[in-house]
Amino acid sequence: MPLHRFYVPPNLYSAEDKAKLAEAITDIYTKRITAPIPAFYVVVLFIDVKQEDYFVGGKPTKDFVRVVVHHLARQFPNDERKLVFMDMYEAALKPFTKDRGLNWEVEVSDGDPKLWRRMELYRHMLLATGRRKSMAQGKQTSSVPSAVICFDTTRAT
Repeated sequence: MPLHRFYVPPNLYSAEDKAKLAEAITDIYTKRITAPIPAFYVVVLFIDVKQEDYFVGGKPTKDFVRVVVHHLARQFPNDERKLVFMDMYEAALKPFTKDRGLNWEVEVSDGDPKLWRRMELYRHMLLATGRRKSMAQGKQTSSVPSAVICFDTTRAT
């Protein structure tokens, strides 16, 4: 449901770095928000962009990380929640960006939930009880319901 795309120079992150970063991002959704979602909904992609194809300010770069996050079935209820989420997200990225002296940019967009489906299902048809059961079992099936409509980031503090 949340799709995270990291556009990075080749070999910027090791396989271990990628796994740790993906875990830190997944933890935001599974442990730090008040309405957690199953871990299997969180998708993190690392997309290598060769230096000759990666330009910032008209010049090739080898130290820039571009992160695009697309929330497909949930939206933030207000600006305060958006800012809380961004603070959590930046904290998760810090060991992999700022602490390494890299430049980075993060964009988060909320998709229209009417244009999101998961394995032929869409959230309006799904019940919360099935979602809790799937989370407890850690399973992904076509009968797994989606999470609630809004992100509630009140656990962040």
